Amino acid sequence: MALPLSTLHRIRGSVKASLTRLDRTLHNPDTVFSLDNLPSYEELLKECQKKFDEVQRNIYHHPEVETDEDFEKESLEQADFDDRVVIVQTKIKHIYRVVLRTDKSASNDTYTAQSTQEQSQLCQEQFKLTQKMVEALDNFKPSIQQVKLPPIDIPKFSGKYNEWTSFRDMFSSSIHNNQNLPEVEKCKYLMGYLIGEAKSLVSHLSITEQNYKIAWDIIKDRFEKKQNIVTSHIPTFFNQPAIAGEASAKSLR
Repeated sequence: MALPLSTLHRIRGSVKASLTRLDRTLHNPDTVFSLDNLPSYEELLKECQKKFDEVQRNIYHHPEVETDEDFEKESLEQADFDDRVVIVQTKIKHIYRVVLRTDKSASNDTYTAQSTQEQSQLCQEQFKLTQKMVEALDNFKPSIQQVKLPPIDIPKFSGKYNEWTSFRDMFSSSIHNNQNLPEVEKCKYLMGYLIGEAKSLVSHLSITEQNYKIAWDIIKDRFEKKQNIVTSHIPTFFNQPAIAGEASAKSLR
């Protein structure tokens, strides 16, 4: 017997609260990180994702979720949670990089959220300085032609799962897999083709060579989910006009 929809919503709310607590812990300046405790944060995140997916499946199949409006409302909850998971995943990956990098020059292997923020700011400043040096060198090499792609007709991606596969394939074949195109140009193209929810996921990143892979990974991690892609096509499937059995049989004669 299925649980009441209100109960499933309460369970989902509890899972979202757990994710919020994890996110706050990762951003708390007093939190101490080490190579020993970072895996536990990853496990907590995976557990949150697993519990949320389980309760979300039950909600999608609940008899009270029957109209397109109902389904759209529940799908928004899924999208919001997935966005938050991507942000937490990115934060954990960043902490790992800082801990591993700092561990090479420090005697201990424990670090705080404050130290990771300072390291992040330092890295950003280094990236900006490197970018300025590259631009300055380009000014002294006028004979080197910049690689430019002809106009490419790729529909902009707003964050809808049913549009992801088409956008991914077109962008990959035209831009991502182009070996002659610099990473900074790829980043510029990517930012230009994203709008709405998809753009908001990477809006905090500047257009640089280093940020292209980060931005592309964030978008792929967020939308490369087969279950959500399939689920996004369900309303279209059910909205197909019914075929009358008798009329159909006559049309086949």
